[in-house]
Amino acid sequence: MKLKPLHHYARNPYHSMIFLLAANALTGIFFWKLPLFSYLIHIILTSVSAPAFDLAGNYLKSKKLLFPKSGLITGLILANITSPSQLHIALLASLAAIASKHIVKLNRRHIFNPAASGALIAGFLGLGVSWWAANPFSFLFIYPALLARRLYMALSFFALWLAFHFASSGELHILNWSLAFFAFAMATDPATIPVPKKAQMAGGFLLAILVTLLSMQFEDTAFLAGLLAVNAFKRLFDSRLK
Repeated sequence: MKLKPLHHYARNPYHSMIFLLAANALTGIFFWKLPLFSYLIHIILTSVSAPAFDLAGNYLKSKKLLFPKSGLITGLILANITSPSQLHIALLASLAAIASKHIVKLNRRHIFNPAASGALIAGFLGLGVSWWAANPFSFLFIYPALLARRLYMALSFFALWLAFHFASSGELHILNWSLAFFAFAMATDPATIPVPKKAQMAGGFLLAILVTLLSMQFEDTAFLAGLLAVNAFKRLFDSRLK
């Protein structure tokens, strides 16, 4: 099989996302001077288990063995945001994420962001959602979001959330790396967020409002819960805001 030129992979949002997620996790380890072995085990476990579950799910449906790119992305996102303290719960998070993709569907399309679903369930089970890998490198996720044409939702969310935060605290944290990872790596999933520009902007504004309100009671999981709520309105936004 002939390999395609490197620029072909760089211009693909899935391939660039996979590369950036792996690089972001490794950068996070060295940037924050974290224990190398335990974090590498965590990254390997989630980035292998999620695509393995996805591969099995796809095979059960189609009887074909297809490379699970979206499953690998899900596993790598989970590796970047969940704590390595309890590996068995990290494994359950991967299973829950892929199960939500294959089971919770509308018109044969999954509704919820798999990584957000898995991380939220892991949070309920006691595995911390720590966003540990967020670092200055996380702003580079703007690139695959731009390739996938899903940047409007991320930018509208980012801007309104910063405005709310400034209004309540008087501080403007533009270089918020955890926020950048969430906005550009998670709130840009092509399959689960609105498609038209107006719909993306409305989704981003709604996400900022929900996250702000949920943070008053559920600080650790507010971003995940808010994103899943917006996912539920994707079809409505797509049909009404073209």
